[in-house]
Amino acid sequence: MEDLFAQLQAHPLRINDTGLSRHINQMRRSFPVVAQHEAMLRVLGSGFSFAQAHEATAGWTAVIELHPRLQRLFGMSQGLRVFYSDYADLQLRTFEALLGVKITRPHHRHVYGLWSRDPRLATKLDQWTMTEPYAMVALPHGDSAEDAAREFLKGLVAQLSRHNPYERTNPVNGADFFGRKALLRDLAAELREGRVCGVFGLRKTGKTSLVTELGRQWTKDEPTQRVFVLRDLETLPSEPSQQVGQLISDLAQQMMQKFKEVGLRTHELSLLGDRPAVGQWRQAVQAGLAHPTGKDKQVVVALDEIESLVGPDAATSMDKPQIAEFFGALRSLVQENANFNVLISGITATPLKLPTLYGRENPLFAWAKPIFVSRLDDADAIEMIRSLGAQMAVTWTPEAISTVLAQTGGHVYLTRSLAAAACESLTMELEVRSVTPQVMAGIIRPWRRNTVDVVNSMVDALGRFYPSELAVLELGSSTGDFTALDDEYPSELANLIQLGIVLEEGHNFSISPWVRVSPRFRELS
Repeated sequence: MEDLFAQLQAHPLRINDTGLSRHINQMRRSFPVVAQHEAMLRVLGSGFSFAQAHEATAGWTAVIELHPRLQRLFGMSQGLRVFYSDYADLQLRTFEALLGVKITRPHHRHVYGLWSRDPRLATKLDQWTMTEPYAMVALPHGDSAEDAAREFLKGLVAQLSRHNPYERTNPVNGADFFGRKALLRDLAAELREGRVCGVFGLRKTGKTSLVTELGRQWTKDEPTQRVFVLRDLETLPSEPSQQVGQLISDLAQQMMQKFKEVGLRTHELSLLGDRPAVGQWRQAVQAGLAHPTGKDKQVVVALDEIESLVGPDAATSMDKPQIAEFFGALRSLVQENANFNVLISGITATPLKLPTLYGRENPLFAWAKPIFVSRLDDADAIEMIRSLGAQMAVTWTPEAISTVLAQTGGHVYLTRSLAAAACESLTMELEVRSVTPQVMAGIIRPWRRNTVDVVNSMVDALGRFYPSELAVLELGSSTGDFTALDDEYPSELANLIQLGIVLEEGHNFSISPWVRVSPRFRELS
């Protein structure tokens, strides 16, 4: 650590603000501990860049600018915001009041610092931020400048590591979304040009995150002109006869709210009952789209987890004839309105590839464009590994990253999962928070044991929704020769490649590394 301190002090951060010292002096008079923190920051080659009193709580808010090297270690491109409170029994309301103070200085939004005379400060901060998307580190009370600097850095590492950013079970977007930039651009272009698209892939490949990020980007530049309605179909009733009725009822409510926000006509939608007929819903949506208020608007309806509506029995069952009627309504709305489009996503591409659905002609057959989502390319996977690691002050050696990609093949969920396991094995000491080949060697086997059920579930989903493809996968893996199957089963092999299960390099085929986590395919190459 002394070597790090020496390097930071050799080229300290220079903060040029002629009016800053006056505010720092005032803050120091109110809180003498500030002088100790200034000494601590000098050890770290860092310093205060902002200070402002908060009269309502008799506290102060300030911003610490960390040395560029520390910024890189912690993945922080902006300052660390800190608070000072003189209360000996700090209450949550005071903490929330300080957090709500608006300041002009840019600062990091995931971790904050706080000082108080409260002896239970650290315990309270752990409790208050347990379920929040940010963390709070208790600023040191005393000791030498070097000891305070060590405590401060260790506290930052501990707080940044509380919420492992690799472990995200919910869809991600914005700064947490990595890769697929070209695919996002292509999808946005397809939607603008009125072409219906389908985004398909096995579980845990990032489909919902992709659709969520597409919706965010689609609306952010023109929020008053564009509408993106995302409906997760997993929450539909299990009773087949109720599914379409519930779906169009929910869509009517969502669209009415979204239409209001951008000034589209909603009168007809507001008149629909709890369970409108498909035709009634289509007419109500048509009225809003065709009204003069909709002339310059663009509306997209995204249906996610489509397999919850169109199951593997769609070719043989007669249980849900309303689905074809609903798809027909969607097609009609797209054809009649240049300002309306549809996006479908999920595991199965059946809604776009099957000629009939539940005994009726499929209106979407060979009409929409299917797009498959599989692995992240190496550059995007590496960026994700490094960027998320930096949020916990973790660095990666190139060899360790290569090990991750060799095990996961760039599968987004498994890459995150393996990286999370590696980081959890590290200590909180800043100078040794690096993932090396030695670290990876110690966690590969337990990670594979803990992950095999997830991989088996993905293989099982392949069997449910792509039974012919699973048969070809098993046949090719048993013979070790996919080339011989290329002529006999070209469609099935193409789907296996698009799903990221089989890799094609020139004229050679191999099974993706992540598939081999499953004992069914572990010994195959």
